[in-house]
Amino acid sequence: MNHSNGGKIFKYTMKTIGFLLVFGTIGILLWRMFSSGDPASMKTLDANAALVEAYEKALSEDRALDIFTQEQPTNITTAEHNYSYFSARNVVFVRDAKQVQLTFRYNNSTIRHLVEDYKLSKTPAREDDLYDVTLWVVYDLTPDVKEDNEIDHENVNKVRVHATDSETRADQKSLYNYRKLVFDGVDFSNPDAPILAIYMDVYYNEDIDYEADPYGTLPLYQKVYEEEGVNKPYELTKQDQKAIDAFKKE
Repeated sequence: MNHSNGGKIFKYTMKTIGFLLVFGTIGILLWRMFSSGDPASMKTLDANAALVEAYEKALSEDRALDIFTQEQPTNITTAEHNYSYFSARNVVFVRDAKQVQLTFRYNNSTIRHLVEDYKLSKTPAREDDLYDVTLWVVYDLTPDVKEDNEIDHENVNKVRVHATDSETRADQKSLYNYRKLVFDGVDFSNPDAPILAIYMDVYYNEDIDYEADPYGTLPLYQKVYEEEGVNKPYELTKQDQKAIDAFKKE
């Protein structure tokens, strides 16, 4: 083989490697992008008695169901001790039903961190029920006074709301684990005690102490954002409507 042919083969080989690296990287990025999307099962509302009753009442009054979303600065935990552990997605507030629905998501790496953080002897399975997820709802007892709206003020009432057990369902996709959660009894309608904020708190199921700091926490709703016009009306999807209709037939 002469030097000319050897040079051509080398150039061709390097070009091929370059193309493989570029397209391989693009393929990995595309795979991560598409695999990170939530499963369809987690995007649909759960229909229960409270939701259906509110829906039918709205229909009887010839109006749309009062349901909205509110974008927060982040939907992933960002503290140093739980960076990217937990995420709150598809958060919907059904004011008419006094209800909040959300998708709780965590990565497989979060389970590995759990093992490290709690020094567990073995790694739990993805299917295991690992986390206690609750809402921490902050009500303003003196809505006419803006100066006492700090979380720790005596004129603020903090209520912990647990998920409605029968409305919890799970799913998995690639790197992620999901739980669809419904919380009833979140009252937006009382003018004497409006909601200042709603947080999602996460505790490890084997270490639940509501007096202690949560393993992770995320803001879901803030009244100041609503006053700034951040709320967006949520339109029921075809799948949402099917879920409501199916519940009505049960």
